[in-house]
Amino acid sequence: MKWDFSCVDCSGDNVKQALYDHINNRIERFASDYEYMLPSKIKIFPNQGISSFESLLSVIHKTNFKLYLFIDEYGQSYF
Repeated sequence: MKWDFSCVDCSGDNVKQALYDHINNRIERFASDYEYMLPSKIKIFPNQGISSFESLLSVIHKTNFKLYLFIDEYGQSYF
């Protein structure tokens, strides 16, 4: 799974929600790509990306697989 923070809109007042949206989108993509290998559905929490990630980890924990997470924040300006 790859999170690319350079595509998260850091302008305005909705930075937190933009980050959660990105995390949720990546989790949904992962779930779609690997649903045939997962024993149950991953619950997506629209306003809580971290809770969605916890749901993902809970589902993967029921398998013999490991999750590798790549985080790319290169090029993002936070100032």
